[in-house]
Amino acid sequence: MEIAQRFVKQGKLTIEMRNSMQPPVITKQLARRIQAVIDASHLDGTIQVRQQPGNPYDFVVQRFGNATAYMACGIPFSGWWNRVVGLTLEESDKLDDILGFFRGQHLQCNIDLAPTEFTSEFAQLLIQHGLYPTPNGTVLYGWPQVSNQALSQGVSIKEISLDDIDLFLELWADGFEFPAGPQRKVIMDIRKGAFSAPGSRLYIASVNETPAAMAGLYIHDGIAYLSGGATLPAFRKHGCHTALTQRRMRDAAEAGCELAIGFAGTFGSISQNNMERAGLRIAYLMTVWVDESV
Repeated sequence: MEIAQRFVKQGKLTIEMRNSMQPPVITKQLARRIQAVIDASHLDGTIQVRQQPGNPYDFVVQRFGNATAYMACGIPFSGWWNRVVGLTLEESDKLDDILGFFRGQHLQCNIDLAPTEFTSEFAQLLIQHGLYPTPNGTVLYGWPQVSNQALSQGVSIKEISLDDIDLFLELWADGFEFPAGPQRKVIMDIRKGAFSAPGSRLYIASVNETPAAMAGLYIHDGIAYLSGGATLPAFRKHGCHTALTQRRMRDAAEAGCELAIGFAGTFGSISQNNMERAGLRIAYLMTVWVDESV
């Protein structure tokens, strides 16, 4: 039995073996499992936001066969939180219903199309329905590894609890340079749900004891998802992202995770480079199909 099959089915490789071996070759089966974890992180986060008192953003979740659509009817502007995950060509007959679900609220939908489902036939169908493709970043994968590399001078990492999530979210918003205003609060509230999902762990990196960066870890189905890292502009190139990646990889290994995955929103970015240096490699590129009619 090849390594990938043995790994996926049994997950019995030790940390030492993982550190000395290449990760399993990517297969459709493994890619689907990786994508299922990313989809679950989005859905779990949405559920957390919907469970806020009074469901303030009027989040609605609806299944269309194996596909799941979710949107915030109470937010007057469109965003990445209005999504569809799990759509396959076999369920293309539900595409009109899915688009009607969003168009009825005058909201733009974003369909995450996994590479295992991306065919020319499906692409032509989506185009005919008024959607267009946009690049959505790079998914990486590998063994959870323990690094012996020393942290940069003055950099320290601390895992925090949900009691400190407000500071965590401020670092996230400032790291991505979201401007002040009402939209910033909405976006932070939605991200709060994602970072509060069951299975999540939160980390803050400090430079000389000053909070400088943040990152999340989401564990689901034996896979550790390195999610949501950002560094304040004034503290970039201090080694914060590298340190956060190393810490999350170590914690994933110690938690017994079978695989670690990451996502970089821009191909070839520093974030992607850091994850590759930590032992991850490219699994596939993600494509999002956007409804241009709204």
